[in-house]
Amino acid sequence: MLPKATKMRTSAPSPRAFTALLSALIILSSCTAPDSIPDLKNYKNPVIEGQTFPVLGDLGKASWSYADWFGPDFEPDSVSYPPGTNGRLSEGRIYMQIGGMAPVAPFVLWKDGNAYHVPIYRSNKQIVELEFKADPGQYENVSLVGEFNGWTPS
Repeated sequence: MLPKATKMRTSAPSPRAFTALLSALIILSSCTAPDSIPDLKNYKNPVIEGQTFPVLGDLGKASWSYADWFGPDFEPDSVSYPPGTNGRLSEGRIYMQIGGMAPVAPFVLWKDGNAYHVPIYRSNKQIVELEFKADPGQYENVSLVGEFNGWTPS
């Protein structure tokens, strides 16, 4: 014969007690000191302070002065060129060779750990080579006209 099962009586906390306990835990867990307080006196906002406008880059070589964005005393620590371009900095100017870059790409100048992004818009122009074969002295003048130059002989 099996022993009789005994009934255990358990009492759950009342909803009011549960709410009070949960509230106390939330308050205690949120009362911690901050890790650090930022010093805003010496904070350098990495925003371009001068005029902000994109660079319109034609195919081939392009150059511009970064003083137009940052002022005459700005000297970047380093630069990042967009894929499809290469270049160099010299005496306050950026010299770039723009080739197969994306239609819009960022040129990034770094100064004191801050990155400054200047958008470069690639021109829709295409380089086209035309060849005209003629015997020497056969023509006095040759002009190329079309929609690309407003049908004006040049």
